[in-house]
Amino acid sequence: MAAGRPVKEINWEVVEKLIECNCSGPEIAGKFRIDQDTFYRRFKIEYGCNFGEYRVGPQSAGLADLKAMLRAKALSNKAPG
Repeated sequence: MAAGRPVKEINWEVVEKLIECNCSGPEIAGKFRIDQDTFYRRFKIEYGCNFGEYRVGPQSAGLADLKAMLRAKALSNKAPG
């Protein structure tokens, strides 16, 4: 039996954060220096669903958090009127 390449580690906590930041599958795969098809296959094994199905929830939550932080920053920098 021929030895294959060692399996590259994927930090799934980092994947979650990147999804929240609206990163695409190819962007995340690039972060871990793996082929995007490999990322999608391993994602399905890890999460039990396709990346596209999963990312909608965390992505929306991340965007909501970003909007809330931007609003808070804008209000804190507002000059008294």
